Amino acid sequence: MIKVDLHVHSKYSKKPTEWFLKRIGAAESYTDIDYLYNSLKSRGMDLVTITDHNTIKGCLKLKEKYPNDTFISVESTAHFPEDNCKVHILIYDIDEKIFSEIEKLRYNIYDLRDFLADKQIPHSVAHPLYSVNNKLTIDHLEKLILLFDIFEVCNGCRGDIYNKNIFDTLSKLTENDIARIYDKHKIEPRSKTPWIKGFTGGSDDHSGLLMGKTYTISETANNITEFIIDLKSLKTKATGYSSDFYTLAFNIYKIAYDYTHKNRVVNFAGGLIEEITKHLTDHKKPTFWEKIKLKRFKKKSNLHRLLSDFIFQLKEIPHNDMDKRLNLFYDIITKISDYFLKSFFNEIKDKKSISLDNLYRSIASTSLGIFITIPFYSSFKHMFRDRYLIDDFKSKFEINPSCRIKRIAWFTDTINDLNGVSVTLKTIANISSQSGYPLKVFGSITEEEFTSEIPDNFINIDPIFKFKLPYYNKLTIKVPSALKMLKAVYEFSPDEIYVSTPGPIGLLGLILGKIMNIKTIGIYHTDFTHEIYEISEDENLSSTVEQFTNFFYNNFDEIKATSKSYIKSLTNRGLKEEKLTIFRRGIDTNLFKPLYKRTHDSSIKLLYAGRISKDKNVDFVILIFDKLKEIYPDLKIKLFIAGDGPYKDKLKNRCKDKDIFFTGKLKNTELVNYYNMSDIFLFPSKTDTFGMVVLEAQACGLPAIVSDRGGPKDIVQDKITGFVAKADDLEDWLNKISIIIHWKRNDNIKYEQLKYNAAEHVRKNYNWDQILEDIFFRYPKKALEYTV
Repeated sequence: MIKVDLHVHSKYSKKPTEWFLKRIGAAESYTDIDYLYNSLKSRGMDLVTITDHNTIKGCLKLKEKYPNDTFISVESTAHFPEDNCKVHILIYDIDEKIFSEIEKLRYNIYDLRDFLADKQIPHSVAHPLYSVNNKLTIDHLEKLILLFDIFEVCNGCRGDIYNKNIFDTLSKLTENDIARIYDKHKIEPRSKTPWIKGFTGGSDDHSGLLMGKTYTISETANNITEFIIDLKSLKTKATGYSSDFYTLAFNIYKIAYDYTHKNRVVNFAGGLIEEITKHLTDHKKPTFWEKIKLKRFKKKSNLHRLLSDFIFQLKEIPHNDMDKRLNLFYDIITKISDYFLKSFFNEIKDKKSISLDNLYRSIASTSLGIFITIPFYSSFKHMFRDRYLIDDFKSKFEINPSCRIKRIAWFTDTINDLNGVSVTLKTIANISSQSGYPLKVFGSITEEEFTSEIPDNFINIDPIFKFKLPYYNKLTIKVPSALKMLKAVYEFSPDEIYVSTPGPIGLLGLILGKIMNIKTIGIYHTDFTHEIYEISEDENLSSTVEQFTNFFYNNFDEIKATSKSYIKSLTNRGLKEEKLTIFRRGIDTNLFKPLYKRTHDSSIKLLYAGRISKDKNVDFVILIFDKLKEIYPDLKIKLFIAGDGPYKDKLKNRCKDKDIFFTGKLKNTELVNYYNMSDIFLFPSKTDTFGMVVLEAQACGLPAIVSDRGGPKDIVQDKITGFVAKADDLEDWLNKISIIIHWKRNDNIKYEQLKYNAAEHVRKNYNWDQILEDIFFRYPKKALEYTV
């Protein structure tokens, strides 16, 4: 058996593609020829070659020094002449004369393919799903399948999303697939069985760290000649390591570290990168004096303590256990990043007033923390940059039905609060989990906030900073660790990102979606503009909020609003009409349902449920109650206000000695009992985009009266399941309440029909099964059944 890493770079690969390395002026690699050879041999490689970009200088030196177990190779940048799309072709076992010919022909990939085929020179398409100059399309991939017979399907600098998809697809090609794409492109394959492909693997190493971790195997070869024959005969296998973004980031750090030593650059990035990388790659254990020095170093500041703790922990991990070392490396960079970010927020918080000058100084002091994290975001983007292309490729060739179900990452700044957003998300999360749909809800809460109601598919990223929102003093906004969130999202690898709130977590979700190059969907749950105005009556403040929310939501690929009326309203207010669609909501009708308990209580019980704040117009409910008491002096009328919020205590003090009962926050099971024992549900809010509590009440067969402004009016069928009343029109509200009171007391058949209609309307139109299918399936159900 022969093992060879068929994709390795040396210091003769000059031009980096990575932004961070370009920015600091570093080369693509600094790996010395001797180090490269000795490292590969020590890691079990039987043969050694180098695949530098469009040069064989390194390989010639390698062959000269180690002639017995090396061969000359190159990674050639080939061009599709019709549009200048670039593709990397790995070409093996060549000499200077052949390389000279390759250099002439590589600007026309068709001529290059013919030359390689005619001369029977072994070659492989490198990282086929990676777009070298952002021009690669499905058409190019189909042409490559017709042109070439060998593909690199295991690349050590690419993640599973690349390696697994290209291998799965190419290994399952059929004669019909080739016939289909041949009819489209009319390119003659050179093989008699072009649906059968050969495979190679290589580390694509630039830093010296990953060499030999990914490689190609020939199970029958015993020497170079036999290995090359097996390679050309499609008998080799690819195996080994697929990278992750933080390993790739460390490669960038390592190259930057090599650059500082070669060019004698001191205090690069404040010396942090050099200090961390030096210890991560150093084989030696600290001496007694170094330990003393580290202990003194630790006392200088919190940042120095973090670094010294990292070094001590690192020295306890064996040098060959690179996975543990890299995890520790990610941990220290995360802590340093969080340290600077937390310092920034604390500095802003401590300022008595915020000026541009103060803000600039705070940002400047945080710039080092931002700078050292750039390689992580850069490598994260690198891992997902061709996601749309991968999805298109899978849809053209994929035969695995499970890939038709999308993996959804849902970001929210509120999961445990008393509002419709939290209720909706917990319901979606729980039903998705029970139904086996791949959903993770990402948020940030403290340990004290965990309750039994938190879904099991909730991913918590501990907050590094938190603050109260003005006018929402019971709502705490958390800022999570960005790098911890980055890693958690990477490990889940979603196909789409949903965002429910325009807070720090929602903003991070939007940014990650853009970096990952996947579809982002923003849910317009809450009309903050109207809410802020109702609470503060400050037009300037509400205008600022409107500008921010418009900017935030217009950056999504799709914006979902909770009702048709809100789509029209949001379009008029500046959101892009072509992006707006309906966000359908469902409800658990096994929980929220009529209980039909018989009661002989002759009183009229009114109910309001939801967050108790000024913007919900709860004062208007109190006014209605007071007027009803005047209109019906002999009728016992009770009002129940269920929920919690910043306005509750003030309202409660005003309502002493009245038949008004504040229940506080209720569990869903308790809330169902209140819906079922009540006679009329009142919801006069003018700012709600949907009104989840209205849906819950209707599901329990409770007639509802809602405002004609906002989303709840789309839930209630006027005169069929309840009434829609004019906003703030006391007379209209009293008239419609009186109709229901009259039916309840004198025409019970009409009242019971109202209750029945309400429950049936919800049961038929708010079905979670269909709604979740719309979210998770790539294709409509009928199309899915047809294709299966």
